[in-house]
Amino acid sequence: MSKIILSISFGEFIQLLKMAQEYHAEKDEPIPEISQEHIPKIESCLNTPFGVCFGEELYRGFINKASMLFYLIIANHALGNGNKRMAIFTLQYFCVKNGYFLDCPPKILRKMAKEIAQPHIFENKLNDIKKMIRRYMVKAKL
Repeated sequence: MSKIILSISFGEFIQLLKMAQEYHAEKDEPIPEISQEHIPKIESCLNTPFGVCFGEELYRGFINKASMLFYLIIANHALGNGNKRMAIFTLQYFCVKNGYFLDCPPKILRKMAKEIAQPHIFENKLNDIKKMIRRYMVKAKL
């Protein structure tokens, strides 16, 4: 039996967003409040990794779900600004919520986020994210 992978709710995402907004409030590029037009995009980013079609998961396993979550927050421009920063923050939270820690240097995470924001072939980007997560993911010691 495989382990149940916990998703991130919209409410949790909003809490993460508030923390990120507070942290970046004094920085050069604060993360703005979300508007009504952003809500469906955010919900889609959070729900798509857990999608099911004809009884089959679209993205099986933790790494596939984590990769898709990270990718979608950036590529779908879920927020007016701060998509890459929120994708990194959300990915880290998703890992911790599911008993993992992404022991990845911040520089590598930022580089990956910037690469995803550039137009490339979707599959190549997703494979690069999966490789990064596999390389740096460690089981959390509770």
